[in-house]
Amino acid sequence: MNTTPHRIHLNGPLDYLIFTQAPVNLSVNGDPTLELIGRITEHGDEGIAVRLSDLDGFSETELMSAGVAGTLSASYRSMRLEVNVELTSVDWQVGVVVLSASGQGQLIDNRGWQRAKFVSGAAMPQATVTIDTITGERSFVAVELLEFSYQTVSLYLDRTNGLALPNDCVRAMTIHRGRSVLFEATGRVARIDKRRRAPGHQDSYFVVIELDDPNRRPAIDIEPNKRRSDRLMLVERKDAFIEFDHPFLDTTILAYIMDLSNSGLSILIDDPKHALPAGMVIGGASLQLPLRPRFEVGLRVRGHHTVGAPGEHSCKISMAFTDVSPHLVKEVSAFVQRSASEKLVDANSEDSQSLWEFYFETGFIYGKKRRQLQGYSDAVQSTLNRLLDSNTPLLKKILYKEEGAIKGHVTAVKAFDHTLMVQHLNALKAAEGSAAMSVIRGMTSFFLDQSVNSQANNLFVCAYYRPDNLYPSLVFGETARLIDNQTMCWTQDYEFCILTHDRAAGTPAASRQGIVCRESTSDDWEALETLLIEGRQVGLLRMEGLSREQLTRLAISPEFEKIGLYRYRKVFVAQDEVHGHTAYAVCNYASPGLNFSELTNSIKFFYDGADQTVMKELADALVTRIVESYQATAMSEPVLLLAHGQPVPAGFTVEKTYTLWGLDLAHVKKFRDATEHIFRNLKSFVRQRKAS
Repeated sequence: MNTTPHRIHLNGPLDYLIFTQAPVNLSVNGDPTLELIGRITEHGDEGIAVRLSDLDGFSETELMSAGVAGTLSASYRSMRLEVNVELTSVDWQVGVVVLSASGQGQLIDNRGWQRAKFVSGAAMPQATVTIDTITGERSFVAVELLEFSYQTVSLYLDRTNGLALPNDCVRAMTIHRGRSVLFEATGRVARIDKRRRAPGHQDSYFVVIELDDPNRRPAIDIEPNKRRSDRLMLVERKDAFIEFDHPFLDTTILAYIMDLSNSGLSILIDDPKHALPAGMVIGGASLQLPLRPRFEVGLRVRGHHTVGAPGEHSCKISMAFTDVSPHLVKEVSAFVQRSASEKLVDANSEDSQSLWEFYFETGFIYGKKRRQLQGYSDAVQSTLNRLLDSNTPLLKKILYKEEGAIKGHVTAVKAFDHTLMVQHLNALKAAEGSAAMSVIRGMTSFFLDQSVNSQANNLFVCAYYRPDNLYPSLVFGETARLIDNQTMCWTQDYEFCILTHDRAAGTPAASRQGIVCRESTSDDWEALETLLIEGRQVGLLRMEGLSREQLTRLAISPEFEKIGLYRYRKVFVAQDEVHGHTAYAVCNYASPGLNFSELTNSIKFFYDGADQTVMKELADALVTRIVESYQATAMSEPVLLLAHGQPVPAGFTVEKTYTLWGLDLAHVKKFRDATEHIFRNLKSFVRQRKAS
């Protein structure tokens, strides 16, 4: 392998890297924790401007104080271009650093450790390739796989299936062994050689496919410094590693973990001899985290870049978790959050008694609520224990402990197919720091990772809070005001109504003649969906899954049934045949104690337009049918959530006001930034709130 560098003038290579928006790596003083990725935006007399794509976890002071010397590197001419640079300035607001350099760089031919031959014989994998050729889209079954590197795969194609030419788009390439997929990627045809044929197959030709970089960002990046997830640096830990069999070769790879997040990890391979190209699928890897048992996990390679000083050959490989079990998601999340604070832990069944004590100490379960739940106390405790014992993604419960005592707590329970409901965000006085801020950061760190959200099907998070409850109204209400975008984060007030004693005992309400009540049909689901869209309640429709496909077919119902609990939804309809109006009652059913305010056993009314008198008549007619449906379950006393202007039906009484807060998890980073701003200026916000 020839690694002798040779000099090259920089103008041409730099212009090429800018034009193609190719990724570059900036290593500051050889510090592996300051290995940054970016794109060159311009170069000239003032230096080389690089927009960095990931600055979370670093500070401007930290970057500048690390020293001014560094190395800028990129892939060029199938080699590694390296430029010795000095860090002259940092514009932290836009994520741009300016580097000074001489007019020359050096090219290092490091292809020797990047290229390897596929294992031959019975274990040889097969490949299918779909290419846009001059005669249209064609699918090929590769005659033979030859070599692979981090950037390319070379193989032989059958000419009778079509002719691929350089720069043809590779729509899909899949490498598999039997039914096991080993690799999936896109790319382009880099070169062909018709004179070079596969042995024993004369009508074939040699093709090199250059793989797409899945991490290449668009030329215009709206939020260049936005991280997709919190990460934990493990670069100095020798007890954090991963072991796996290379999918293409008969060899086992052992590598140390550099960093870890809820969605994946990065590993460091010193002097790698076997390439791991982006798109490679690794099954059955053995993951070792510090002070944790071994886990088996599936991985997909996301990308790579070289690290280290010139002449050294180390490679950082980024990998995403695939087919992650709920148990592994919980373990990795708990490890990441506990590394941020040793006092943050995920609750389990051993915390049950302490949690109940904490609920009462913080006033979360006060006298009136306790009396409402008293008749269901055994069922409520059973529900909590089943959730704590489960390894499902239905519950995320974070505790902040000091000397074994719970000082802070937040829970998110899967209330709808795409939405977690946060409850009991509260804290006692802690000796060290803010327990409340710690549990919020632990929860938002879990939500911040879009890969985890995608795997768990989490798109939204919601919470109900009393507007007169100072603490949650600051956390949720103020964040909605600071974000100031109804499509990202919003609030809506509801009157929280409970059954009166007579209604709870089953006293019927007489219906006016001409009002018909029934359970909904598919036509009603379509009509309700249209009503919500026309009424501009799209946020609620998406968050609670009120589309016609999801309305009465909750995907989470079987998941709750697996752990001996229930969660489902029904819709009842009242039609006024005299005035031609319709009322819809969307009823949610859940095991007692899934949410202690019984918001998971709640009813919402929707009307297609009517005056107060007709609306109340429709609601009164529906109530009898609704209460009967709940009395057939373990929780016979639902609560009613009335939107502004809706009448209170007979048998219910208004107890208090609740505010529903909703957040699109695509923007959870804005929520975390807002909460941290609030806690930094907490006294000022408290004064403003008390004065209003």
